[in-house]
Amino acid sequence: MAKLVFFYGEMGCGKTMKLIEDAERTISEGKRVCVIKPSVDTKNGQNLLSRNGKSCAVDFLIDRDMDLFQFFRANSSYAGEKIFIDEAQFLTKEQIDQLLMVATMLD
Repeated sequence: MAKLVFFYGEMGCGKTMKLIEDAERTISEGKRVCVIKPSVDTKNGQNLLSRNGKSCAVDFLIDRDMDLFQFFRANSSYAGEKIFIDEAQFLTKEQIDQLLMVATMLD
């Protein structure tokens, strides 16, 4: 069964670094990942960059009006085995609910 996990902490505590390292580890295990971030987070464009210099490309940006459940249902190739989202505080409450639906209904 799929699960939805949030990592949170103060600025500069290493959340983005952990996300990048977890994505890299998942890929090294031969699994597919999807790395995304909200489009309102314009720093570093289509990339994530941690304070220690680690970076990774973002598969796509999330707009505030995007229905994540419908997107992943229609584009299952994006879902991979893990979906990593940086700066989730910029998502809407509805999008968080949609991610729960992705985890529980689309596994």
